[in-house]
Amino acid sequence: GIDKEFAEDGTPTWVVLVDVGSTSSSAALVRYSSWAGKEGGKKKYHGQFEIVDVKWDETVGGDTLDMLLVDRFVKEFEEKHSADLSKTPRSVGKMRKNVRKTKEILSANKEAPFSVESLHDDIDLRSTIDRAAFTDIAKDVFERMTQPLRDVVAGLERFNVTLADIEAIEVIGGSTRVPGVKDAIMDALDGRKFDVHLDADEAVAMGAGLFAANMSTTFRMRKFGALDAMPHGMTYTITPSDDFTSSEPTTLVEPFARTPLAHRVSLYNRTSDAKIVVALDRADGSPLPPGTETDQVMIIDVTNVKHAMAKHNDTVGKMNVYFDFDVHGILDVTRAEYVVEVIEYVPEKPKKKKANNSTNATTVGANATDVETNATTTPDETNVTEAEETPAEVVVDEVEVEEPPKMKARRRVHRTLLDVKISGLPMEPLTETQIESSIRVLGDLRKKDDAKRAQEAAKSNLEAYIYSMRAKLDDESIQEVTDEEQRTTLKDLLMDKEDWLYMDGADASTEEFKKTHNELQTQGDAMEFRAAELMRRPETIKKARAFIEKAKVEIETWAEKKPWLNATHTTELLEGIIQFESWLDEKEEAQNKLSKTETPSLESTEIKITQRPLEAKFKKLKNKPKPKPPKVETNTTDTNATDANATDANATTVGGQEDRAASAGEAADGEGVVEEDAENIAEDVDAATNNDVKDEL
Repeated sequence: GIDKEFAEDGTPTWVVLVDVGSTSSSAALVRYSSWAGKEGGKKKYHGQFEIVDVKWDETVGGDTLDMLLVDRFVKEFEEKHSADLSKTPRSVGKMRKNVRKTKEILSANKEAPFSVESLHDDIDLRSTIDRAAFTDIAKDVFERMTQPLRDVVAGLERFNVTLADIEAIEVIGGSTRVPGVKDAIMDALDGRKFDVHLDADEAVAMGAGLFAANMSTTFRMRKFGALDAMPHGMTYTITPSDDFTSSEPTTLVEPFARTPLAHRVSLYNRTSDAKIVVALDRADGSPLPPGTETDQVMIIDVTNVKHAMAKHNDTVGKMNVYFDFDVHGILDVTRAEYVVEVIEYVPEKPKKKKANNSTNATTVGANATDVETNATTTPDETNVTEAEETPAEVVVDEVEVEEPPKMKARRRVHRTLLDVKISGLPMEPLTETQIESSIRVLGDLRKKDDAKRAQEAAKSNLEAYIYSMRAKLDDESIQEVTDEEQRTTLKDLLMDKEDWLYMDGADASTEEFKKTHNELQTQGDAMEFRAAELMRRPETIKKARAFIEKAKVEIETWAEKKPWLNATHTTELLEGIIQFESWLDEKEEAQNKLSKTETPSLESTEIKITQRPLEAKFKKLKNKPKPKPPKVETNTTDTNATDANATDANATTVGGQEDRAASAGEAADGEGVVEEDAENIAEDVDAATNNDVKDEL
């Protein structure tokens, strides 16, 4: 379903998968649907699958059919030779190997032969069996093989689905090639045809890889929801039980629960330690998962309850145990704690209340906090007549009064971690010592793997060089620079090392392979080098002589065309080129005296290294630009018209003197500039030459 589109309205697509393998048979009901996600801020739908029902029988498979045929031929042998082969494991093993061939032949033919030589006491067994007889003796096995499929079909009504709603029924497994198994599957489907589009081995390998990549955060792939399921539920039992805790099994995880999930088990008014036994729920009579020998999942011992109570004056609380059930169907205990609730009475914060106090107009408060004060009168106030008296004004003063504090109840929860010990696992966790030992073992294995890879690489390189060099010895380029004796010697050596590589040296060390490779490569590289030089050297000499002729001609013209160049450096360059020409003549003459099969005395690289400094100096001087003439500044002064002639005359006289002085200074400065430029050129050329020589080497 990873490359299919499903309805966006949530309508599911139902598929049944049937697997009849060598040792077990199973069937599963799968629901495909779509779920909405967001990509780039836009709503997008992705596919997903969910396992909703699984049935299996791990006691019946293709091997069961093999044993039926074995039993039939054992009885036949016993009738003919009065010997019970069932008590002879070696004979039974021979028969099992041959009945598989017979079963495969019966899948395509109506009759198949069966024969085993020297089955028992040098007695051969030869017999035949037809498909009808095989189907008759295997009828009950065919029914058992398809019983998981029948159970899944019978349970469709729990999901409000009928067999007609199933879009596809895919069958995999080697045993489904047996005609009797095919007929039994069709009977379980009420005559409906099934699909055979998947290869069992390929489907399992590809599916496991995609499922792992889909869960991984390292790989990126098309989004696809994968909801596997645990067909069994899980229950837990508490011991010792008390008035608040039952000893009966209680559901911890429902069958086919969606994962991951977390669950908390609370034991109220707990005053003692607890032992929790988690087991698979088999109340419906379902068999154990394949490869499982017991329904027990784990035993959890939670201790240190008394110590947790003592921390809070022996207050009774509750025990919480937290479980985690991950997407792989693995149950774990994350922590356990003792929870105590304490009620404390604490005063509330005082509330400030405003009070009103009244006095007469003639009464003045002596203190701001007093409720009443004595009034004082002045002589003027006592002379007031009754007629002049007016109604008294009421003055209101606001005084803050604190009420007595009230007590309130405050609930506080104290949590104390308890000790948790897990045991009874199918595989106990490794100790620290075992982990360290495993790390050392893995380190040693990694070193051995690296050494093995290095050995294989050295061996492969040696083998490749032997084949490659042997083929090159027939090339015209190699034959031109070698004689028959040299080629025969190397061919014999290559043949000798090849025989050693496949016989005595097959398990040689990496160092031996590399040493042998270097010995062969020393001789082979010398031949290849002579062949390469035979092609490169003439072209390099030709280019060098072309440079010499070109440079000598141009340097002769520089005295006229480039008079600003330093004559000393020009002469030195010309002498260097002449020396290079003489050196090249001597080297070429010596090389011409040697035969093509001898080690060359003149190499193309040597010519390039010697020529390159001269080319750099030549290019530097050739590209040296002509120096710019110095700027002459003239000062002009505006005067009256009557003084113009006198000013012009003076300016002419002075100007002539200044021109002559400037010419003399220019000549002197020019010579200094040439010398300074020549020094800079020499330094630049030397630096460039050194760098070029280093690069060439």
